[in-house]
Amino acid sequence: MKKIHELNKSGKTAGREKLAKLSEGTDFKMTQYEIRGRLDKLERMGLITKDRGKRGTRLTNKGEKILMAWKLHKYSMEKSLISQNNKRREIYG
Repeated sequence: MKKIHELNKSGKTAGREKLAKLSEGTDFKMTQYEIRGRLDKLERMGLITKDRGKRGTRLTNKGEKILMAWKLHKYSMEKSLISQNNKRREIYG
């Protein structure tokens, strides 16, 4: 969903081929077939819409909200871990 969002924001089409290429060299490399299955599931959940051609795959309002909530949660967790590490340094030197 994050990559779909990034592509949409930059005005690029988020299709299976492009998403597969973006996954290369990451820990989450996926084939177009695997991406198709994930996109189908996200569509059933109401998080994306899939269109042919220039519109491609887009996040729905619900998908945008879920992505933003995940980003906030991730940021909060990272901030908490940094705080815990700083406290340990103070205690243990």
